[in-house]
Amino acid sequence: MKQLWLAIKDLPPEGKEIIINDQSVWQGPIDEFALPYTIKEELAACIFLIPQEQGCIAHGSITGAVALPCNRCTQNALVRINQNFDEVFILDEDLSSDDTEPNVRIANESTGIEIEIAGVLWEEFVIALPVKPLCKEDCKGLCAECGKDLNTGKCECEDSTLDPRFAVLRNLKVNK
Repeated sequence: MKQLWLAIKDLPPEGKEIIINDQSVWQGPIDEFALPYTIKEELAACIFLIPQEQGCIAHGSITGAVALPCNRCTQNALVRINQNFDEVFILDEDLSSDDTEPNVRIANESTGIEIEIAGVLWEEFVIALPVKPLCKEDCKGLCAECGKDLNTGKCECEDSTLDPRFAVLRNLKVNK
C-alpha cells in the first residue's frame, strides 16, 4: 500500500487545506487485494489539517465514484462516494515502548513530526462503500437454479417456491 507522509512543521498555525487526487492511493490497494472495484470518477480527498503540540487534527472528505459488483446479479453497481471524516494524530511516546505496537500513522523524525495519511484515506474509502451494493433498488438477482439474470426476463426453471418438505401439506383442506 502506498504511503503518503505529511510534515506537521510545514503547516501554518491556522491550518492548511491539502487536496489529494493521486489515484494510486486507492488503486494500489484495489490491485494489491484483487478487489473487483473500478474507479469510474476520480477519487479525491480534501483535508484540512490543524497543527497541535504533538500532532494534528484532520477534517476531510473523499468524493468520487466506483463500480462494484451488484450483490444480487453481479452486474456493475455505480456507487458515489461522499465521505466526511475527522482524525486526530497525536504522538504518544508511550506507544513506542516495547510492550505495545508502535503508532504507525505518526512519526517523530529528527526533522519534526510527520503523519501518514494514505492509510486513513483508504480506511475512509472502504467505510464509505455499501455492505450490499445494488445495481438498482428493484434488482431481481439471479435464478438460484440456472443462474439466469432475472432482470433480463423470466427463466425456464420449474417454479420451486414451495419448500419440498411441505409438499404433503398441499392436499390439506381446512374447513371453515
